[in-house]
Amino acid sequence: NITTSDQLIRIHGRIIGPPSHMMELSNSAHNQAYSQAESTKGSFPIMQNLSMEQLSAQTGLKILAVVLQTDPSDAELTRDWAAPNSTADRNRGYAFQWFAMTAVIFSLFVWFQIIQVFRHGRLQQH
Repeated sequence: NITTSDQLIRIHGRIIGPPSHMMELSNSAHNQAYSQAESTKGSFPIMQNLSMEQLSAQTGLKILAVVLQTDPSDAELTRDWAAPNSTADRNRGYAFQWFAMTAVIFSLFVWFQIIQVFRHGRLQQH
């Protein structure tokens, strides 16, 4: 549910360019051929690096290749996002798991590589 105002609203921000491209795992010719084949079916593939030109060509829409990054002080554009469900306790739990796994692996290494070799060597001497 979106509520709009009939009054003129002034939004402050800055125009930024599109995000930089990350590493691509396949060649762009394959991606382009796959994208053209998929767009004829009415669905679009997931792309690693979305370019505004590709999106415009696939959807048939005219897309401006810049983004308006608004200032946080704009009261007209509220950002009522849910807080991430990540607490310090979860991080402590993960840390405990990793340290416990490290202790188990170290104990197994000591048992099989040092103690068993020592015991096996003593048994062969008798």
